[in-house]
Amino acid sequence: MKKYELIAGIDVSKLKLDVNFLLTNDPAHTNHFIVKNNKKGLQELLNRLNKLKIDLKQVLFSYEDTGVYSMPLCYFLTKQGLDYWMIPAIEIESVGVRRIKATQKTLLFMH
Repeated sequence: MKKYELIAGIDVSKLKLDVNFLLTNDPAHTNHFIVKNNKKGLQELLNRLNKLKIDLKQVLFSYEDTGVYSMPLCYFLTKQGLDYWMIPAIEIESVGVRRIKATQKTLLFMH
């Protein structure tokens, strides 16, 4: 299995991408921000990664398949040749009124 330097967990909605970067060698260091779910926002996402001076081939983008809302992100990452994990909505668990995404559980076990 490939080891990534950074995990980008993304919550996708119609208008925005709620992004959280997690460095795998320093899980206490995270970077949270929100960009628009459009071409300009997707470019801003890559610009923020470039500022961290991390090789984009060492980043795993992880997000829930939200149908039509996640397609621009899927297309953009594919076009850039970047690795991503689009998680089927069926894998999302509900705990009371809180939702825990499979990506969050995976990140806990990567350390």
